[in-house]
This record gives sequence, C-alpha cells and structure tokens, in this order.
Amino acid sequence: MKKLLPALCISAIFFFGCKKEEETQSLAKAKTPVAFTLSEFTQSAGTISKARSGVFDAASSLKSHVDFLYYHVYDNSGALVKSKVQNSADSAFGSLSDSLNQGVYTIIFSASKKALSFTEANILNAECSVSDLSCWDETFLQKLIIVVGSSPINKEIALKRVVAGLKLNIQPDLPSNIGSIKITTESEHSSYKLNAGTSRLVTTRDKELLIFSNEPPPEYMLMHILNTSDSHRVTISAYDRFGLLAIQKVIENVRFYPNKQTVFTGDLSVTAELAIEVDHAWDSPAETISF
Repeated sequence: MKKLLPALCISAIFFFGCKKEEETQSLAKAKTPVAFTLSEFTQSAGTISKARSGVFDAASSLKSHVDFLYYHVYDNSGALVKSKVQNSADSAFGSLSDSLNQGVYTIIFSASKKALSFTEANILNAECSVSDLSCWDETFLQKLIIVVGSSPINKEIALKRVVAGLKLNIQPDLPSNIGSIKITTESEHSSYKLNAGTSRLVTTRDKELLIFSNEPPPEYMLMHILNTSDSHRVTISAYDRFGLLAIQKVIENVRFYPNKQTVFTGDLSVTAELAIEVDHAWDSPAETISF
C-alpha cells in the first residue's frame, strides 16, 4: 500500500441488470441492488492516530478511528437521490446496501469521528460541517462517479483524509501549576464543499486539554484542522489551576496540509521560550521554525 494514501478503503460491488424495451412498466421501474463493504483500513507512518502503517482488521480498525459513516447519492442532474448514515454501534457498520436505477450517479462517501451535518441540496451546493460546531476530528471523504449499466462493477474506493493535524508534544516535566492547555486558531473553516473538495467560512476554533494534578500529563495534544489552503495564526495558552493565564505563545503563518500533521515541540514553562518544530509531512524531513 502507498504510505500517504489511501487511508480508508471500501470495496464497492455493484450488481446491475439490463432492461429490455419489451419489459412491463413495473419491471422497467425495478431497481438494481448495490452493495458496499469495507475491505481494509490503512494508515501512513507517523499518522495522526495511534495506528501504524499496514493493513488492519476492517471492522475493529474502522471503529477505532471513526464513529460515523455517510453515504450520499446524486443523479446526473445533481439532485440528491438518497442518503444513509451508520454509526459504530450498528452491527453492520462498514457495510452498505442500496438499489439504483440505471443511469449516471455521483456517490460521496464520508467517514468521521464526530457527527456531521449535511446540506440536502444539489450537489453543487452540498456541504458538511461538524454538528456541534466544535473543532474538526478525523474526517475522510471520497467522490465516485458511476454509470449503472448492464455489466457488474467491482471497485475499491479509497477514502482520503481531508483534515490536517496540529500536534502539540507535552514535556513530561510540565510545571505542576499548569491545569490546562488550549490551542486556538483564528483561520479555521467550518464547512466543506462535497463536490468541489474545498473548505470555506472562516471561524475561530479552539481545543482545551485538562491536566490533572494526580496524573502524569499526556504525551501530546492533537487538534484537527480543515482549512489547509490558508496560513494560520496559532495561539498556545497554558493556564494554572485557578484558571489564570500562565504562559501564552503565538505562532504566525503556520500552514497545514491534508493528511499531514504539523508537530509543535517545546518547553511549556513560564520562564522558557517555546521552541517549535514543525513537521509538514508524515514522510518528509522535519523543518524547524524559531521565534
């Protein structure tokens, strides 16, 4: 498998039958069954999640990375024909069955950790966003155009990760007075256009991590970023156990890239400068930014 992509793979098996002109009207309206089954799940080296490169058990791997699977079908005019959603609690999670008339369709598969909201409009205006308006999490999408004809179609569909990762490494000797860490970006996008594969609607998003005094701090903090077309102003804030700001660092002009992560490594103490190491690609050498 290639390292960067695919991230999620789905086998698509289509079963279609041809129609004859002499068929009755009821037979002419009959739909053909379509089945989609998750076949494998792969991850790149240095991935956002804890998985390593390789092929994994389909059901358990899918459930460990995403909780929702969405299926949207649009006809040749761009109108929405039907949509389906599964969550990881479903016994058939990862397997989709459907039936379609002969014709040309655009099918959009989406998989996400958080619940997504979709605009049920023409495909040219169809968009998705995080339902609770919080920051993005693991999100994968893929668009497929199919022609339903007389011959069976067997395809493997690779769902591509459309978000980037902002990973903040946390030193094990974090000062004991730190009670929480917050990452804020003022250039995030809240909506993703399904057909164009672009994001829009600038907004501010933040993510907070609580640090408990009776437990060692986690190794890192991860925030997913949708806007990979513009530079970001990233603010890292550390608060003491009374909720007062203890230290704050602002990093200008940070870029993010789909299916890649930017890693911040440094000393989150009140007195020390925070040195930032930015790794723009999972499979490329690291690039250091000093400020």
